[in-house]
Amino acid sequence: DNGDLNIIISSLLKKSDSTGCEYSDYISLWKSLNQFKPKCILELGSGITSALIAYYIKTRTNNNSIKFISMEESEYYFNNIKSIFPKDLENYVDFQLSDRVEKIYNGLTGCHYKSIPDFNYDFIFIDGPVDRAKFNDKNYPKTFNSDIVNYLLKSNNSVNAMLDQRILTLMTL
Repeated sequence: DNGDLNIIISSLLKKSDSTGCEYSDYISLWKSLNQFKPKCILELGSGITSALIAYYIKTRTNNNSIKFISMEESEYYFNNIKSIFPKDLENYVDFQLSDRVEKIYNGLTGCHYKSIPDFNYDFIFIDGPVDRAKFNDKNYPKTFNSDIVNYLLKSNNSVNAMLDQRILTLMTL
């Protein structure tokens, strides 16, 4: 794409208060989107990857038929990404702010968003919510992301999912 996506990501990395992903994560996400060609995308944890996904949608010929919901639990990061998000990509994403909640699953503590719009997602990118009730506070136990479990329990649809460095979630699933 003549480096357009790299320019977008590099620009956002300079402006964002978030740490973002590694470039290898961006490449893996881009490859997954192109492989699975999703029609309804759920991103758990808004950020620079939101721009990558929105850019993916923008570059598709049938981009009006692709739905993209991006969830965030932190009002601070929610406002930050919305304030720096590229204007030409805004129409391709629906940012949603929702509380983080915890629930016990067979003795394991999972965290998920309190309210996710009800759609038939066929691709879920998991990079949120934070895995501790207080970010990086070792006094709180780590949790796995249970949004995918909740989705699969209520849906008959198959879904492709990608985790971003959530080892406990991977081991639990």
